[in-house]
Amino acid sequence: MISRINVIIDELTDSKVNLGSVFLKVQVLAHKLKNAKLKEWVYDESNGYKSSTDVPAYRIIPSMVIGNIIHGNAKYTNIQLSINGIKDKYNVDLNEIRLRNSVVALEKMLYKEDNFSIPVPTGLYNAISENYDSYYTSVISAGQVVSLNSVEGVISSIKSKLLQFLMDIADELGEGDKVDILKKKNIIDALFEKNLGDGNTYNIIAGSNNTQVVSSGDNNQTLIARGDNITQTLENDDIEKIKEFLSNLKPELLAVRIDDVDLEDLKAQIKVIEDQLKREKPKFSILKNTFDIIKGIISGLGANILTETTLTQLDQICRVFGL
Repeated sequence: MISRINVIIDELTDSKVNLGSVFLKVQVLAHKLKNAKLKEWVYDESNGYKSSTDVPAYRIIPSMVIGNIIHGNAKYTNIQLSINGIKDKYNVDLNEIRLRNSVVALEKMLYKEDNFSIPVPTGLYNAISENYDSYYTSVISAGQVVSLNSVEGVISSIKSKLLQFLMDIADELGEGDKVDILKKKNIIDALFEKNLGDGNTYNIIAGSNNTQVVSSGDNNQTLIARGDNITQTLENDDIEKIKEFLSNLKPELLAVRIDDVDLEDLKAQIKVIEDQLKREKPKFSILKNTFDIIKGIISGLGANILTETTLTQLDQICRVFGL
């Protein structure tokens, strides 16, 4: 069992392995674990959610409505449309998109060269026109923009949540493969709710006291596990850089305006780092993958979103991991 879990963990941290193939292995694992909630979650993620109301929070992304209108004798194209009052009057929230697509479909979206849009129902065109001057304005077309960065963020969230769930199970089951799963059922259920259920939240707390580093070997190195029998070492200075980076990053994230999806993804990655540093043998591949994701998210946020000091620290840490 533990060997099966470790294979999935390794694939989740390998950018060359697509998430769809990983979920095939997770489906088998859910059967082996005899966990009904995990089976249902894997089915929904693999096949798509039947209803928008069933979509978990990490699949809800912000959106704006872009369209074409005629105002008097003038035509305006590709402008952001006002949707004030639409949600209250029609119970339709055009400020968000609930991605029901399967994980394979989400990955295929990233092959597109640019953002794309979901058509707004034509029945709402008149209501949108009323936000201008319904006598002189008519909506020709309108669509909710789907940001590829947001889709990538959803995929990252799925990976992070599943990765943490599997690492928690691995810690609970131990190194042996002979485990009585029925005796662990309640624990696995609790771990599912913690990582993949509706009750999963990540809180950012300012300060560095929440990061614990466990050192092994001599006083100058901390052992980082990479693979089954290989160790990669980080100098204590590098560990201190990671701790200092987190202590600077967390309060800065509270002080700047960031897209909710990006913020949730960053919180998830921070938690992965902190959890790894608490382990006796943190996995080098997981830390490297996590910092690669953080670097990608922050790069997509634009200039000056974080202080120069924090960005420099991130660059230095990424160099340590060869990023």
